[in-house]
Order: sequence, then C-alpha cells, then structure tokens
Amino acid sequence: MPSWTPSLNPAGISQNYVVNSSTTLPGGTYWLSSLTVSSVLSFSGKATLYVNGDIDLSGTLTAFNSIPANLVIYQLGSSRTFGNSGGNDMDITAYVIAPGANFAAKNNLVFRGSGFFNSIDVKNNADFFYDESLGLAKNSVTVVQVKDQAGHA
Repeated sequence: MPSWTPSLNPAGISQNYVVNSSTTLPGGTYWLSSLTVSSVLSFSGKATLYVNGDIDLSGTLTAFNSIPANLVIYQLGSSRTFGNSGGNDMDITAYVIAPGANFAAKNNLVFRGSGFFNSIDVKNNADFFYDESLGLAKNSVTVVQVKDQAGHA
C-alpha cells in the first residue's frame, strides 16, 4: 500500500468529499480523508484516489470512459468501510485496493474492474465483472454462495 502523503486536490476539492448530485471531476490524484457518494461521481480523465478513511457509497462511482483501469482507488488503514450495507443500485467501475476494508452492498450491485477487500458482504443481485486486461487473478480465489433459511441462493 502507498503511504499517506496528502497534497492539494484537483479542482480544490475538500479532503472530506461529499457527492449529492451528479458530478464529474477532472483526472488527477486525489487525497481524501473520507468519500461519500449518494449520486453519480465520474471523472473526465484518469484518476487515482488515496482515501485514508471510510468510503460511503450508495450511488455510482465510474472511471473515465468506463474503463476500470482509469480509476484506481487505494483505501488506506484497517477497519474501514467501503460501500453501504443499506445501499441499493450501487454501480462501481474501478480498480479498488482496500485490504483493510469491509465491502458492503444491499440490492442490485454492479462491480466492474477488480477489488481487493478484507471481506465482501452483499445481499440480492450482485454482479461482479473482472477486468481481464489485468491477466489471471493471483493466488486462490474463493467464492461462497450463502443460502437463506429457506434454502434459496
């Protein structure tokens, strides 16, 4: 993981950034203490986000030209949250490196790219699309499908 060495953000955005309406930020490197997205956040060029705090996502987070490699997110620290356990219709297009974060989504998640999390907890209708331009996934990958009390997957 990279070190936390914050500097000024493009467009002068705050390190505690909140998106409540559809927003397009310029490409560049962003240093954030927290990120909250309840609408659509996209980028007009390649971007890298270093987030030293929680990422509360209940909307859309998408890379420039909808190419996952154009948005890399490093979530630093341990015992972090990425997503929102009550978040419906979450849509992510990015490479996310967050080994100390617990990813959570409720209904209708679409995740394009790659994600490295401590844990993943999703409820109904989650679609994960791995970006094959990364090559083969390293190490072993385990996918566990959990059934409810009635035995439904």
